[in-house]
Amino acid sequence: MDTGRSSDRGLCYYDVAESLDTFTRLSKAGHFERADHFYRRTLRRYNDDFPIAAQYADSLIDQGAFSEAEDFLVEYLSRGVASGTEAATKTEVLTIIRLLLANAQLYTKFEPGRAADIAMGAIKEAGTLFIMEAMSRIKVN
Repeated sequence: MDTGRSSDRGLCYYDVAESLDTFTRLSKAGHFERADHFYRRTLRRYNDDFPIAAQYADSLIDQGAFSEAEDFLVEYLSRGVASGTEAATKTEVLTIIRLLLANAQLYTKFEPGRAADIAMGAIKEAGTLFIMEAMSRIKVN
């Protein structure tokens, strides 16, 4: 049985990416109670990491826990832990977190104008988007 841990010279490593994948699969399959239990037991200690925070917030939004998602995202932003990743800059990370927060707040505060402004800002930030290699570029102005 693979526990997601490997040993190298007595050191123990935890495979966070594999656990995040498990959490995502549970959540996207609609097993929200199991996903939440898995998150609390396995991933909560890593919620300063952007991929985990974003996926957890997305899961809360998927299950309709908008107030909980809003509280989580506001607290995440207040900690100032957002940083760049291999795939995204700090600005892109903050944009994604703000988009998730605006999505949650559509349901808690009903602020569609603010959500639209954040979405338009994200589109402008993205600039040129490559959808697929076989498709031409899309320039966003």
